[in-house]
Amino acid sequence: MSPEGETRFSLRFLRGTCPFAYEHERWFAGVCRLDAGDAIVAVDERDVLVYEVLGARRFEIAITLTEAAARRVQAARVSLVEVPVVVSLDGAPLYAAREYARIGAAAIRFPVIHLDRIEEGVLRVRPSLVPSNDMSLIDRPELRALFHSLGRLRLSGT
Repeated sequence: MSPEGETRFSLRFLRGTCPFAYEHERWFAGVCRLDAGDAIVAVDERDVLVYEVLGARRFEIAITLTEAAARRVQAARVSLVEVPVVVSLDGAPLYAAREYARIGAAAIRFPVIHLDRIEEGVLRVRPSLVPSNDMSLIDRPELRALFHSLGRLRLSGT
């Protein structure tokens, strides 16, 4: 949290729809037009126990949530199918993602969030659905710095 007590990081599953896109630039523009305040469910840094960057073979970020946050996401899960997601820091959107099944057929080339491990309290963020080892869109230095300062950053296989 910031010195003023406000949260810095947010990951919001949004209401509303965006025109389907395969590339991040178009998806990001569409998601940014939605009302970020109208979230189905959101998590912030207070809800994150571990922010783990998995490189080398996995190429994903695993966000382990507190028990309370995991319950909130689980309770909303039915409403989260393929919804737009925005990840922000200090109120500025960093990237847009989409909730999507772990095994999907779309050639989406922008970040996806999987809920396949939410029962364990884990959100998984991948750079895209197509095989990619380019983590630059989701593995942001400013997010690493925040979670490092909170003692919650874990680097595995990077």
